[in-house]
Parts: sequence; C-alpha cells; structure tokens
Amino acid sequence: DVRNVDALLGMAAIAQRQGRDADAAGWYQKVLEIEPRNTIAKSAMVNLQANNDIVGTESRIKNMLAQQPDAANLHAALGNLYAEQGQWPSAQQSYFEASRLAPSNADYAFNLAISLDQLGKSGLALKQYQRALELLNESGGSSPDRVQLEDRIRALR
Repeated sequence: DVRNVDALLGMAAIAQRQGRDADAAGWYQKVLEIEPRNTIAKSAMVNLQANNDIVGTESRIKNMLAQQPDAANLHAALGNLYAEQGQWPSAQQSYFEASRLAPSNADYAFNLAISLDQLGKSGLALKQYQRALELLNESGGSSPDRVQLEDRIRALR
C-alpha cells in the first residue's frame, strides 16, 4: 500500500542507514504528503538537512518543538544536532527530555548516557548505560549496539 506510513518510514530508514540520503528524503517526503504533521518524518528530514545548515536546522527543530513540545523524537533530533557540534550540556538537556518523554526508548537512554559521559558525569552515565541495556533486553531490538553498550558499562564500573 503506497499510503502505509509505517512501510514508508521503514523504507526511508533503510535508505538512510545505507547512506542513500536523497532516497530517504524522498520516502520521508511521501510520509509528509500523507501525514503533514508526522514528527518522525519531520525530524528525520531536518536531520538530513542538518549538514548543510546547522543554524537553520536548530531553528526548524525548535519551531516544531514549540508546536509539539511532547515529541520525544524532536528533542532527540535537537540533542543529535548539539552532540555533532560538541555542545554536550545542551545535548544532555535535549536527550534528558527525549528520555523523559519516551522512557522505554533504549536509544534515548543511550544518547543521554553518552552526553553524561562526555560531561564527566560517569556515575550518572553508568546508570543510563545500564538502563539502556535493560530497555534493549526488554525490547529485543538491535539498537543501540549491545556490545558497545556492555563494553562501556564494564569500563565505567
């Protein structure tokens, strides 16, 4: 079904993981034609454009957050943008919000742990890495990377 949003998002995610950003953008655009307010597609499009215009990207994410303050994926996208720039205090704050809004998301807990780690808050980082591992075990997912997660937990113990 060409109007199945979940299938389109899946195709976009696959294209993006394979480094085919233009194809991914096309799939996300199709999602937005069906559901103009789809925050997953919107934040993904913003992330795809982030490399070209960091200031504009930050502004677009913040505008979307003003309209949808409870969209965890938008907070995570803002955190990713800050992390790419090495702005760890801002990244930590955004990842904390994403994790608070979506407490069962292992990726958000993992990103929060990384930001805390970068800020030298190893005790708090360890707790978040452990939480991310628990969530990963509960979900049976493949992201974040289990080996990387377990290695970091061992290093911080």
